[in-house]
Amino acid sequence: MLLCAQGIFAASDNKVQIRFRINQSAIDPSFKQNGTALSLADSLLSLDTTTGITIKASSSPDGPLAFNQFLSRTRAEEMVAYLKERHPDFPEDKIKIEVTDENWDELAAFVRSSGKPWKEEALSILNNKDNNNKKQLLQELWVGEAWDYMVKQYFPRLRCIRIDFQVRPPVSMTQGDVQISYPSGIRHIYPGYNNNRDQLNKLDALAYTHPDTLYIYTSSSPDGSSKANLELAKNRAKAVESYLRDKLDYKGQIIIQASVENWDGVARLLGELDNLDNKEEMLAIINDAGLNSISKKKQLNQIAGGKAWKAVKSLEGYNALRSTYISGK
Repeated sequence: MLLCAQGIFAASDNKVQIRFRINQSAIDPSFKQNGTALSLADSLLSLDTTTGITIKASSSPDGPLAFNQFLSRTRAEEMVAYLKERHPDFPEDKIKIEVTDENWDELAAFVRSSGKPWKEEALSILNNKDNNNKKQLLQELWVGEAWDYMVKQYFPRLRCIRIDFQVRPPVSMTQGDVQISYPSGIRHIYPGYNNNRDQLNKLDALAYTHPDTLYIYTSSSPDGSSKANLELAKNRAKAVESYLRDKLDYKGQIIIQASVENWDGVARLLGELDNLDNKEEMLAIINDAGLNSISKKKQLNQIAGGKAWKAVKSLEGYNALRSTYISGK
């Protein structure tokens, strides 16, 4: 028999966004939602299957270009220093930096999604790659109205760092695997919940027929904070591991794979539905690789006053996202 060699995998979102005050490069946990984002970054970096990170730094286009170039680079360097201090064993050669001096592309994306009367004129200016006079033209657009609006509404969101975490992919699970379900916010196994009793009987048989290795894949639904959901998913996996060890006396290797939040499962659930209001709008948000989990939840809650996202969370299939799968593959 193999001794327990447990590995925790993170999957799905794996993105963190850190915001900055204007003209500042210091990492401030108290600013906006930085505290939650930094806690999630710490959790992801603590996983031994995180294989690398990419730090993408940018600035808003107000102010001189030379200063914005310096500011973006300094923000990236401050982020690297912050992470290295907290995780000194993480290999430096696995940290990649990408610097966008002035984030015109994302500004264009914000304008594109707006309903402002100057939208098309602003996009014409922003999308012209050969135009080196964007700032002046935008400042003059609609007698300064467009520029003032962007400064207040969009520029603060451009002063940020996005961290992408690269992790090993999880083992795929099939319908034949054992599935343990959980009520919202619960990490313990309740045999009487859904069909858990039958699934636990299947788990007994699975452990007997696969004495060397079992894989546990666990996930959470996107309710609550991302940090809490990661801990919840990991604790659900530990509950199954304890059941295998203590109840079934399983001696083999157990490999755990924990998903932060099962956005892929949400996308699959929506894709299978035909008559759901705002379906395409929600899918566009969920599948947007540039949005972290916090941003996705915020934008989803803005659709139809929050009713559309509430309707999704009331679906029977949504509850299945709070599951632990056990496989012998």
